[in-house]
Amino acid sequence: MTSLKLQLNKLADAHTQWQLTDSENRKRASFLYDPKVASTLDRETIYCLGTNGFEELCLLDSGFEEFERVLFSDTSLTFERSIQTKEVNDSLNLTIRRFLIRLSPYFLLSPAHKALEWLVHRFFIHFYNVDDLMRCILPYHEHNYFTRAIQMFRFNDKHSAWNWLESAQKAGTTISGLVMANRCATDLGFLNFICESTTMAVQEFGSNHSSLRVIINFYLKTLCSTILHSLSHKKKKKKKNSNEENFIAQFMPYLLKGLKSKSLDYKRATYLILSNLSNIFTFQTNIKDEILSVLSKEKLISMIMAMFAFVGDRLVRKDDLYSYQVMEKTIKTVIPSLYKEKNLEQRRPILAKITHVFVTSLAHLPAHRRQDIFRMLMESIGQDECLWFAPIQLFDSILLSPINRKNEETLKKSLIDANEQMLNSFNQFSSSTILISLTRILNVLLNLPDQITKNQSTPSTYSHLIDLRLYTTKHIHVFKYQLLTFVNNILSADFFIKMVNYFSFVCCC
Repeated sequence: MTSLKLQLNKLADAHTQWQLTDSENRKRASFLYDPKVASTLDRETIYCLGTNGFEELCLLDSGFEEFERVLFSDTSLTFERSIQTKEVNDSLNLTIRRFLIRLSPYFLLSPAHKALEWLVHRFFIHFYNVDDLMRCILPYHEHNYFTRAIQMFRFNDKHSAWNWLESAQKAGTTISGLVMANRCATDLGFLNFICESTTMAVQEFGSNHSSLRVIINFYLKTLCSTILHSLSHKKKKKKKNSNEENFIAQFMPYLLKGLKSKSLDYKRATYLILSNLSNIFTFQTNIKDEILSVLSKEKLISMIMAMFAFVGDRLVRKDDLYSYQVMEKTIKTVIPSLYKEKNLEQRRPILAKITHVFVTSLAHLPAHRRQDIFRMLMESIGQDECLWFAPIQLFDSILLSPINRKNEETLKKSLIDANEQMLNSFNQFSSSTILISLTRILNVLLNLPDQITKNQSTPSTYSHLIDLRLYTTKHIHVFKYQLLTFVNNILSADFFIKMVNYFSFVCCC
C-alpha cells in the first residue's frame, strides 16, 4: 500500500472514531453550542472565535503567548493530527497538556471558553486529551460549566477511568465535594491524578504565581475532605480496611514534595493536609522519620502564619465551617508538638513565636472566627502562661509596620482597632487568668525605658516579645501609652467588673 493511501486510511479511521460519540445525528462536540448548531459552523468561524479568545487570554497572562504557533496560528487550520507521526503527536499532546494546565485558573471566563471551542473543534481534545481536559475542569466540579464540559466526553467505555462520571453526564448535574472525596478514598488512581495535577501546575506556573491558588485550593479542599469525611469515617467504624494504608502509601511522595516545595501556597496546603492526617492516623516509624527529615521546628513555626493566612484568605470565604474545622485541627495537633518535652525557659520563646504568628495574621481571619481561634490557641499553649503575650505583640507589630510609620492616621486607627480586638479576646477568659496577664503586662511597663539610646538592649524578661533596637523614643512612648490604656480598658470593662463581683459574691457565700 502506498504512503498516500496509508495516510488517507489513517485519516478516515480517526475521523470515524471520534465521530462515534454521536454518529446517529452527525452531531459535533462543542462546549459553547448545541451539537446540532455546532455542526453547521465552518472551521474558519470557530477559528476566528478561538483566536479572539486566545488573544484575550494573552492580555490576562502573557504565559499563553508561547502556545500561539502550534495551537492558534494559521497553520492549525489545515493541521490533521490523525495523519501525523507519533513524534509529532507526542509533541502536540505535551503542548495541549501545558496549555490546559495554564487555562485551568481562567476556565470560568469567556475567553477560555472560546479558546476551548477551537481546541475541541480542531484537535478533538475531548477525545484525544481526556485526562488533560479533565485536569483543567476538575477544580470547578461544583459549577455548571463543569456539567457542560463533561457532555463532550464519551464515558460508556468500561475501560475509561472516568466512567464514574457517566451518571452526572446523563443527569446534567455537578459533582459534590463529598463524591470527590469518596472517589479519592476508594480510587488511588484518581488520588494520584489529583496530586500529580497539582505538581504539574506548580511546575508550569512557577513557584509563586498567583494563578496557582485556584488549583492548590482545589487540591487542599479535596484532600482534607477525603481525610475528614471519608477515611476518618471508616476509621471510626473500626473496619479492617487497607484503604487507609494504601492512601498513605500513595500520598506520601506528594506529601514530601509539598513540604520541600518552593511554592509557598503548595507548602501551606501540605502542612494543613499533614495536620489532618496526623490527627487520624498513627504514622509508622519509617514514615515519621521521612517527614521529620524534611521538617524542623523553626520551619514549622514560620509556616503556621502561612496556614492562618491561607485558611482565612482562601478557604473561609468558600466554606466557613469546613475551614474552621481545619484550623481547629491544626491548632490542636500541630502546635503542641512544637514545645513538647521543653521546660518553661525553653518553651517561652517558642510560645512567643506562636502567639506572634496569630496576632500578625488577624487581618486574614474572618472577624466572626477570630475570638474562637484565639481561645483555641490559648487553651492549646496555656492561657495563664501566654495570654499576656498577645497585646504586647499586637501593639508592637502595629507600631513597627512600615505603612503605619508613614501615616499617623492609619496608625491611630490601627491601634484603636487592636485595643478593641484584644479587649474582646480577653473577655473569653477567667478573671484570674486576666489578672495574671495584666500583672505581667504592668511588670513589662515598669521595665521599659523612657528614652531609647543607640544600640538599646532589651531586658531578658521580655526579649522574646519585642526588640527595643527597632524603636525610637517616640515609639516607646506610644507603646507604653497603649499598654496602659489597654490595662485600664480591661479593668473598667463591664465584663471584667461582673467577673470580679461574681467572684466576690461566691467568696462571701
